[in-house]
Amino acid sequence: LLGQYVQAGYFLHGLLPWVPKPLEICGRVATYRPNIHVDGNLQQEYTFGVNWYFAGHSNKLQADVSLLRIQNRLREQVG
Repeated sequence: LLGQYVQAGYFLHGLLPWVPKPLEICGRVATYRPNIHVDGNLQQEYTFGVNWYFAGHSNKLQADVSLLRIQNRLREQVG
């Protein structure tokens, strides 16, 4: 198993003052190989989401959408 991911969020109020302060946009990109001994089994995830924080950062409501790309091509081995 081998993988990595990067995720980030940003409160848009810092850029656009008319956006409510508790609203955050976020995203994540991840890649993952379930078995490093098998070629062609790469899996990728792209996620976009929004968070609404209430009661400070103790509670939030979250919604996100993900695109998953699963590649399970096994190479034919020539002996």
